[in-house]
Amino acid sequence: MSGLAYEASGGATPGTLWAVKNGPSTLYKLIFDGTAWVPEAGDWGAGKPLHYANGLGDPDAEGVALTDSGLAGGIFVSTERDNKVGKVSKPMVLRFDATTSGSSLLASNSWDLTADLPVVAPNSGLEAISWLSDTFLVSQGFYDEHTNAAYNPNAYPHHGSGLFFVGLEANGTIYAYALDQTSGAYTRVATISSGFSGVMDLEYEAETNSLWAACDDTCDGRTSVLKIAQSGPAAGRFVVNTVYERPAGMPNYNNEGFAIAPQALCADGVKPVYYADDTNDGGHALRSGTINCTPLPAGPSTSTSTSTSPSTSTSTSTSTAPETTTPSGTPSTTAPSTTAPSTTAPSTTAPSTSNPMPTPGPGTTVKVSAETVVAGGSLSFTGSGFIPGESVAVWLNSDPILLGRVVADANGTVAGVVTIGPNTAPGAHSIQLIGDSSRTASASIIVLAASSTDPDNSTASAPLAHRTSGAPVPAPALARPELAQTGVNPAVWLSAGIIALLAGAMLTVTGRRRRT
Repeated sequence: MSGLAYEASGGATPGTLWAVKNGPSTLYKLIFDGTAWVPEAGDWGAGKPLHYANGLGDPDAEGVALTDSGLAGGIFVSTERDNKVGKVSKPMVLRFDATTSGSSLLASNSWDLTADLPVVAPNSGLEAISWLSDTFLVSQGFYDEHTNAAYNPNAYPHHGSGLFFVGLEANGTIYAYALDQTSGAYTRVATISSGFSGVMDLEYEAETNSLWAACDDTCDGRTSVLKIAQSGPAAGRFVVNTVYERPAGMPNYNNEGFAIAPQALCADGVKPVYYADDTNDGGHALRSGTINCTPLPAGPSTSTSTSTSPSTSTSTSTSTAPETTTPSGTPSTTAPSTTAPSTTAPSTTAPSTSNPMPTPGPGTTVKVSAETVVAGGSLSFTGSGFIPGESVAVWLNSDPILLGRVVADANGTVAGVVTIGPNTAPGAHSIQLIGDSSRTASASIIVLAASSTDPDNSTASAPLAHRTSGAPVPAPALARPELAQTGVNPAVWLSAGIIALLAGAMLTVTGRRRRT
């Protein structure tokens, strides 16, 4: 199973999980029966095969998304190719009307993005898709790279009420499109770096104004959080705010789907998050954890229908062996498909987050070893004025790229060595240090064109190569800032206990080949 999308119920009861399988292309409608996520009975019992508008082909379905119109607005699927013509790349977005009866679905609209995207291998195309509303984008001052001005929805007739963001596996880039709903026309509005070499799913979390980008086992299961910068050189553009390691206790699965439950399911400070495993590791296609959240005001709509005590629900599930561990590292005895999504206790790992464009802190400075550097070369830096013990992100601007993190020592100083990617555009850039406390400092550098004989042909800046202050700091087990920006400490949000919810056999899902 590949992409996931969560359709809210409108209240505190679980909604619907929409999932796609890439081959043969199938859309699943999963409902929570009190103990497990299962296919809805009737037409949806075995999922519905997907085809192009002419009733032919087998579009390789990778991602799935809905708009603010819900099911009435259609199901949108990102595809890499026609599996029946497997050696030809065909990146497309297809719309399906999932309200119709029948055993299969034909695309009612299609947008072929081949001419606008880089040439990629057939198995490296469109993996991810998400939809963001015009209301949100305008409120955040989103910058339209097509018009070179603040985004104005009126510039794109018939595009609906938002933009579609799609992720390309081949380069980890996110592309924002206005899709004309009356034709196959489209306009690219923005091009965004996910912070990864590949992106497998995108998820918009309205409660935190965040766009999540998920990478699979090729990136060790990391995720990044992107926000629209409110100031600085990237103002109006999505920039990577935080990069996280996969949850503690979760093996490096081939997770290609990622979905977050809405705030209405926040109970006892947690709500569910879901992963779809494209390889069906351990015989499971779907797993769940919990994330910290801010509960809604007390009232009838804020309680959930499931227990909030860990591992209290049981059933006679026929799925395979139990999965992973609880946050404390103690082996879990909860069988797959037997625990409600929100019953796992949250982790207590210390967080490490940063604001996208904070203002300089008092006395915060950074110095670099050279004012010029050849693309592909390295330079060292030192910084001071940070809070002792805080995590400090190291960025390359003007096209923001997260290089890594260091930890301030007892004197509030940091130091390290970074490598500038060989394809970095020549010209003026800066090394920017951003502390979790919102202190920041930057130093200007000039990047010179790499030699044509440079054997390194990577396409992004290399990660932090060496840290001379404090211990090496891997990204934590998924932490994020509190929802209210009031200066309180960030809260760790993703439970290390990942519970397998659905055996692959229940959906007759077969794992596709791993990428090489």
